[in-house]
Amino acid sequence: MSESIISHSGFFSISDSLGDFSKPNHGFFGWDTRFISDLKLKINGQKPITLNARNITPWRLTLWIKAGNSIFLRKKSIEEDGSLVESIFYPSFNMKSVDLILLFNVGFESIFEVRGARPLARRIEFLKRGNSGIYRYVGIDCLTRILEVKVSEGNFEKNMVKTCLKPGDELSVRFSPKISRIPEYAKIPARRSALIQAAKTDNSIINYVIHKSMVDINMLTFHTVYGPIFLAGIPNFACVFGRDSILSALYTLPYYPEYALGTLKLLSKLQGKELNKDREEEPGKIPHEVRVDELSLAGKTVFSQYYGTVDATPLYVMLAGEYLRWTGDFKGLKDIAYNLRKAVEWILEKIDERGYVTYTSKPGGLANQGWKDSAEGVPYEDGTPVKNPVALVEVQGYAYAALKDASELADLIGMDENHLRARARSLLERLNKDFWIEELKFYALALDGDYKPSKALASNQGHLLYADAALRKVELVNILFDNRLYSGWGIRTLSSEEAAYNPFSYHNGSVWPHDNAFIALGLGRQGFTEETAKLAMDLFEAGYLLEGFPELFSGLPRLDSSPCPVPIANKPQAWSAASTYAFISAFTALNIENGVVSASPVLPREVDYVKLRVKVYGNEGFLEFRRKGESIIVQASGDIKFELC
Repeated sequence: MSESIISHSGFFSISDSLGDFSKPNHGFFGWDTRFISDLKLKINGQKPITLNARNITPWRLTLWIKAGNSIFLRKKSIEEDGSLVESIFYPSFNMKSVDLILLFNVGFESIFEVRGARPLARRIEFLKRGNSGIYRYVGIDCLTRILEVKVSEGNFEKNMVKTCLKPGDELSVRFSPKISRIPEYAKIPARRSALIQAAKTDNSIINYVIHKSMVDINMLTFHTVYGPIFLAGIPNFACVFGRDSILSALYTLPYYPEYALGTLKLLSKLQGKELNKDREEEPGKIPHEVRVDELSLAGKTVFSQYYGTVDATPLYVMLAGEYLRWTGDFKGLKDIAYNLRKAVEWILEKIDERGYVTYTSKPGGLANQGWKDSAEGVPYEDGTPVKNPVALVEVQGYAYAALKDASELADLIGMDENHLRARARSLLERLNKDFWIEELKFYALALDGDYKPSKALASNQGHLLYADAALRKVELVNILFDNRLYSGWGIRTLSSEEAAYNPFSYHNGSVWPHDNAFIALGLGRQGFTEETAKLAMDLFEAGYLLEGFPELFSGLPRLDSSPCPVPIANKPQAWSAASTYAFISAFTALNIENGVVSASPVLPREVDYVKLRVKVYGNEGFLEFRRKGESIIVQASGDIKFELC
């Protein structure tokens, strides 16, 4: 174990194999702030060595360490109130006392400083009270950030704890972070509890990835007054992210619907209310990300409440539609009916402006505003960036699906059902006319400001399947599984023959599990069952070799080798972890209509048995899929209605 992460409801610690904070990205974090860095343990003046390290739970790490001939148990945990507790226990089988020193630095750094932004000069006050102390800092955002340190024994001085441990003694140090104004939606303290695993199979590879994903899901669960939501990822994206939180909730919806409701309600509270060019806020628009670090709240970045996303708003409506299908929870959606209407109106207004939902990048904001939001993420076939304003192909699919879902919610949100259906049909027709490139037998990646198409082959086009927005499904699927896009481990973000291709890039040739999961769900919905099973199993094999799904991995061809990691990839990442359940839903072709669950499964050839726990209309039930010869036998139990397609 070279690096260890423990996390609970937005507070997390990243440490090395000894439990120290020794690298630039290590530390104890909360509220987009690094409270502690450079944590070092010394015993009798020596750096200990690690004998064993284990994450007992997502929020607790234990390490057996050795210094000289003495053995110690080092424990780190994130408590329900967000405190980091560091303890060192000296077992009684060794009769020699030892001198112990714990050194640390308190910095109150913004996450953007940790990521490389120019650091602020800070004046941090320190007040010592016996074996405890308080670090206090008033930021340029006028908020006060505090770290309280309590030590169980020994001498505590600024940034250092010294003690002599006798056999049987234990040193405990509690680091408690506070901020003078926390977001009104945060729930503190938050009870520590792990989700019950909702899927198992007879395949050890898939089961391993499910286990790793469950750990990541629990690490990235953020408890709010509206219910749990997913933070996007650790370390760089441990905040509310519109798109990421929505898709993670969508992927896990049949199993953990409470995340969808929590996400919908929280994003409704954060929905745009006014025109603000700096933050790219517009009435009805769902935010891209929400930060509470000092730089963002002081206006040094745009990310305190940043709306530079073109897809979060239609995805928000899609999540609401899917949530209602699985839960029948009209009451839950009634609470956000006004917000859903404003989101639909935003979509329609964007379509009215240019015929499509488009974005134009602004100084200080993101260059691209779909899920591939890096500066180079949306290229023409010659490798240069597509000119603004940009109409992404997948976003038009999302908009179509959102308008269809809105028509089903028309009475709830006070809009005309027939009008919404007509607008959806009109968008579908234009999309399939304007984006289709006959000579490629594929859809354009995007249309630019002059309605010129980008002919780059990319994974974005595959998202049309889930949205049911592609009239040329067979041709689309054929290209997705062509060797130019298909690496053998999954579908690349960009074809290997494109000018901008780089298998180690962020968006131009790498493989993203969440991207493939969205495509897999679409393949399953459209009846491409064999392709669904192949894609899911190839990704599970990659996830097994990578010890769980990272944010992304290299798009290098398979070639009887293992998948190659990309160093910049975050892990844990919510939509990667949630993709595990999306792949399983995809190859079982799990669906619901009028409260009745249906399936049309084609299990991967390596799988003979799958058991799922699903929640429907507030009831819990189980589905078992067994291979019997050439057939798949499905058995349903519990309080759900089921039919086999």
